[in-house]
Amino acid sequence: MNNYELTKNIAQLFIQNLQLKQNLSAKDIRQQVETACQSAGVEELSSEEINKLVKELESQYQTVIGTERELLGDDEGWEAWLPTRRAAIEWSYWNRYRTYLSQESFPDDVLARLESSTDRVLGLMGDPNREGSWDRRGLVVGLVQSGKTAHYVGVINKAVDSGYKVIVVLTGFTESLRIQTQDRLEKGVLGYSQRPDPRDSRRVIAVPCGVALISPIRQRMDSVTTRKDDFKTGIAKNFAIHVGGNSIVFVIKKNVSVLKNLLQWVTNFGNEKDAEGNSYVSGIPLLVIDDESDVGSIDTKKGAVDALGDVNDEHDPTKINKQIRKLISLFEQSSYVGYTATPFANVLIHDQKKTGVDKEDGLLIGEDLFPRSFIVSLPTPSNHVGPAMIFGSTLDNEESLDGLPVIREVSDTQLGEDKSDYWMPSSHRKTHVPFYLGQERIPDSLRKAMLSFILVIAARRLRGDDDKHNSMLVHVTRFTDVQHEVYEQIERELQDVVHRLRDKTANGKLLEELRFHWEGDEKSFHETTIVLNQRPEAIFQNPVHSWAEIHGELLEAVSSIEVRKINGTARDVLDYDENHSGLNVIAIGGDKLARGLTLEGLSVSYFLRCSKMYDTLMQMGRWFGYRPGYLDLCRLYTTEELSGWFSHIADATDELRDEFKLMADSGCTPKEFGLKVRSHPTMMVTSAVKMRDGKPLQISFQGTMAQTIDFSRTEKSVTGNWAAAETIVNRAEQDFGISPSSPRSNAAMWSGVPGELVANFLEGYRVHSAARTVKTPLLKKYLESQMKKGGLRSWTVLLSGGGAKDSMANLGETAQVRCSDRNWFLQGTT
Repeated sequence: MNNYELTKNIAQLFIQNLQLKQNLSAKDIRQQVETACQSAGVEELSSEEINKLVKELESQYQTVIGTERELLGDDEGWEAWLPTRRAAIEWSYWNRYRTYLSQESFPDDVLARLESSTDRVLGLMGDPNREGSWDRRGLVVGLVQSGKTAHYVGVINKAVDSGYKVIVVLTGFTESLRIQTQDRLEKGVLGYSQRPDPRDSRRVIAVPCGVALISPIRQRMDSVTTRKDDFKTGIAKNFAIHVGGNSIVFVIKKNVSVLKNLLQWVTNFGNEKDAEGNSYVSGIPLLVIDDESDVGSIDTKKGAVDALGDVNDEHDPTKINKQIRKLISLFEQSSYVGYTATPFANVLIHDQKKTGVDKEDGLLIGEDLFPRSFIVSLPTPSNHVGPAMIFGSTLDNEESLDGLPVIREVSDTQLGEDKSDYWMPSSHRKTHVPFYLGQERIPDSLRKAMLSFILVIAARRLRGDDDKHNSMLVHVTRFTDVQHEVYEQIERELQDVVHRLRDKTANGKLLEELRFHWEGDEKSFHETTIVLNQRPEAIFQNPVHSWAEIHGELLEAVSSIEVRKINGTARDVLDYDENHSGLNVIAIGGDKLARGLTLEGLSVSYFLRCSKMYDTLMQMGRWFGYRPGYLDLCRLYTTEELSGWFSHIADATDELRDEFKLMADSGCTPKEFGLKVRSHPTMMVTSAVKMRDGKPLQISFQGTMAQTIDFSRTEKSVTGNWAAAETIVNRAEQDFGISPSSPRSNAAMWSGVPGELVANFLEGYRVHSAARTVKTPLLKKYLESQMKKGGLRSWTVLLSGGGAKDSMANLGETAQVRCSDRNWFLQGTT
């Protein structure tokens, strides 16, 4: 263990002890680091290493997390059960998973919130000890790459502890995602991975991993699926479902054949029969976790509901949807929990759709997958890099958020008059060959992205992250043949860079390019780090490296890069676990990279792939997530149009979350969830077939009153709001000659104020975030749209106050107002 790691471990012990007694400040953390240096007898740590350690620990112990919100259904007969059973449950699976996450550097605050939110979801599921028939349906919503997998792995651990016996995890369509999910379950729940015996390849042995390295479990879970194999009947014959047996887990793709095989296997263990003589499983609780539940699982067929809105019991759903519903119906006791970052399709499901017996196999299909029992919105830790942080947001009432200076515009992939010569047209066929300026080579913008990736690896090596993974995403086409052409061009370009850096007599021009990207202008890495370091949050604080330092790491950095195709026909996989010294990879793909698959250490993204659906486009944004210690190095290369689309979706998603909070506070149920998603002139919320039960609405503020009693408290907001008020009054009086009247004491009123002044006021005024019904950006847009139609052009503005006579303040040339004294308090104090 080196001096840095030794000091870090000692400091963590000091901080954890201190955290039990008080909230931690940056000063507290630095003091504990300095004390740890003395206790360890370490004198070799430089000031830069100490600063790095302080920032790392700040990120770990100063993460701010909100609370989950939920909409609860009114399922007949369901009662809250976990509070009365919690003390009697032996949480062996959960406790070792929590310890495992702690050792994986999960911040303590994040672990505490994870424990609380997984408890909440478990408690909303069915009680596995309750006899009789029960069926719970729920949905958990979190931002893209925000930790949903870690969450449902936690729920599975607690479910097993509390008595669930059959766990089915439905992944996406691709084997890559299934393998990645299987890996997460093996490390986080099972504690073993089934691998070929090195002494006899015909045998399979269980190799301990993950949680098993922390503590053994008295009764081991069984896994029918492995990293190598999805569900197969030949393997499943060695396992059984029975009362009192081991809990059993399946990680399977959303594939019709696989699901049918699973159903056929489960029917063999039916120990009861219904009125029609069909077998079902009784006394063995089932938990279905549906990852990316808005894809594949949704019934998109016409005919479930007729023109009058009546449900058609004879409706034949889509194949995957039908198999999932039959699986749930096969168990007398079941809980279905969908997970997604884009819930648009899930909440647009008709809440009454139900289908009878499938004529093909005689199994009951049952009701659709609408989350009638509960919808839970997960909180997002403050160190998560989400859409609003990257692209900015106009909907944060407290402070309007500017996007990060990490987006680089791509405008050279469609050069020339003939579209056939474009490197990557927005619409192309699978036979397309990318040409750039008449040559089969990558465009300059992609070359810049590759050079940026080399610089990122070099910088991370300097920051002590040389054993960490680094990934670059190239997502420009869905066709595998075209992806291969891109792969070949990138491979040639990379080898050229490697050879030129190794040949020190021929790399002068290349070094100048790299140096310019590092410190050449305001968009360089050096300047971006300096700009972000001016922000107060710990995640933005990073070392500033000189070109001389970077230059010394370039050859090692570029020599370690591999180029891989990640698509349905490629054999390449992102085997991060097999590269303990860190995998540096340029991943080229399409659909396989668009849903669920995590790219470890993703720092540079080159993204041209267009989709006109909110959910699909947002899911393609693999660059969201956590970027500890290298957020300043991340770069997104994309078009101006796509950047604007992402910005719009970020606002639409924020609006949806605000709507959810409002309804949760009002005690609404999932059936009452009035989903309102901001429309776009070009894009769609989700695919048309998924929106079949949705209705377009025209939102108007006519006849409504927008008011708040919650006011901004930050100095910047208060100063800005006062300036906005002064501006509208001064311009009314000076530019338009409007004199104030006094309708009553301590009030001033201006009549005939132009609408443009009111719009400017709304643009400058910041409302406190608690004022959920007052969205000044939306009010401004509504006002401007009405003014274009000739309405809302003349306004009456009233300034009214209250307070002591000696609290007068001037606003404008002639108006005075008494200011009220308001008390405020920090949350949690009195």
